[in-house]
Amino acid sequence: MVNEIDQGLIDKIPHFETFFARVGFKRTDGAVFGLLTFSTDSLRSEEIQSILGLSQPAVSNALKTLTQYSMIETRDHPENKRIKVHSPKENAISIVAGILRKREMEYLLDFEKVTTDALAEAQKLKDTNVINRLQTIVSTTKFAKSLTDFIVKVDEEFDNPYPVIDRIPGTLKFLKENYNQIQNKKNNITGIVGKKLNELLDTMEKRS
Repeated sequence: MVNEIDQGLIDKIPHFETFFARVGFKRTDGAVFGLLTFSTDSLRSEEIQSILGLSQPAVSNALKTLTQYSMIETRDHPENKRIKVHSPKENAISIVAGILRKREMEYLLDFEKVTTDALAEAQKLKDTNVINRLQTIVSTTKFAKSLTDFIVKVDEEFDNPYPVIDRIPGTLKFLKENYNQIQNKKNNITGIVGKKLNELLDTMEKRS
């Protein structure tokens, strides 16, 4: 199985480790995900251990984490149902949406509550400087929450979301260049994704 994975790709695995560590996962999570991404075939945990030189508990914990965040799929071996094999999910946006849904959205909701409560306390004290700072934090947190929810909804609502994703940079440029005209017509935007776009437009309006 080792010979079926290009050595040039194997050499890229440390970059996966570094990236995963930077976004809050363990380096072993990145190593296992990188290996599965580069492998033509699904791998057994024993094969992962052998190729990466990791212990059984380390691989087991990494597989558990990757499954929790919907990054990989585990199924029966086609020739022996007592053996499990692992492969990465083909749809990368589902991976990102899974992480946002399970972790980042929870963090954003908690932080929004904390800052909103703090803003209410500051308003009682009538401290203008503190109020202004907290208002910008609350507004920014709501924007991040809406953007996160937008990504999740794109994954949920489109069978093939990539044409939509590829157009997002151009769409944002269009929004910037034609903001006033779009703002006048935004009530005509419908659907759940449209609703999220309206929320982003409302946030832009508050910040402008």
